[in-house]
Amino acid sequence: MMTGRDIVCLSTQDWNDLWTRKQRFMKMFAEAGNRVLYVETPVHLLGLDILPNDPSRFYRFLAGPRQISEGLFIGTLPVLLPMFQMSHLINRTNHVWIRSLLRRWVEKLGFKNPLFWIYTPFSAPVLEGLEYDSVYECVDEFRAARGLISSKVIGEMEDSLLRRVRMTIVTQENLVAHRASLCPNTFCVPNAADVKSFRDAAFGSLEDSRSASRFCRLYPILDRFEAYRFPGRAAAGLVIRPDWADVPDGKAGWYQTFQQCSSTGQKARKHDSRLLAVLRYLH
Repeated sequence: MMTGRDIVCLSTQDWNDLWTRKQRFMKMFAEAGNRVLYVETPVHLLGLDILPNDPSRFYRFLAGPRQISEGLFIGTLPVLLPMFQMSHLINRTNHVWIRSLLRRWVEKLGFKNPLFWIYTPFSAPVLEGLEYDSVYECVDEFRAARGLISSKVIGEMEDSLLRRVRMTIVTQENLVAHRASLCPNTFCVPNAADVKSFRDAAFGSLEDSRSASRFCRLYPILDRFEAYRFPGRAAAGLVIRPDWADVPDGKAGWYQTFQQCSSTGQKARKHDSRLLAVLRYLH
């Protein structure tokens, strides 16, 4: 495991948002003896899905990074100009502020030669003029995204980032070819379930979790049952934990997680071992 490094993670997920590999990896790195600055997802002035419920985001950046555990710090960016994924000019304007802020945060934390771990495909300007190590983790095909985003522009931004980073990690094999053509050190580390966290949250104890293997065998039935009885819901979560039935669609992730758990811990162990093998390249 990589240890003794200072890591700056530019994420597309807030720390307390839906728990994904972004938070899991950074927590794992911090627990392994690295120092991690986790920079939460960029939000722009038209971010009506976030700002009304989080007005303090307008000034939270002024306090700088906040420590939440040993070696793990969370930073929130200022609210940015909108449509930066549709315009190179707007994106560069935003990054004048982002670069300045990150520089101050890195100096404040005393980070030395940090490794930039990047999930944001538009972040090439952060690396301009820097000699730091950098990893781009591509978790989606952003060219196919909808909303305030231009497929052409975001594609050009991602390509620029791919040419600058030392290594690229993708989550699916179909993301490899194009990224590898621009960043030769491209590796696939697929998503996998964190089986222990899933088991503990669902069952509370090892004895109770024995029902999981029996439940997983019901998948073919549940898959069809869910479409009729619980449209848009996670059937597995509702059956095992009915008290979670009011969780909004897309937040629980139970159906996907149980599907990934159908091979118990094997996929998760394979996933972690592949990540560790990839990280050896950074030494």
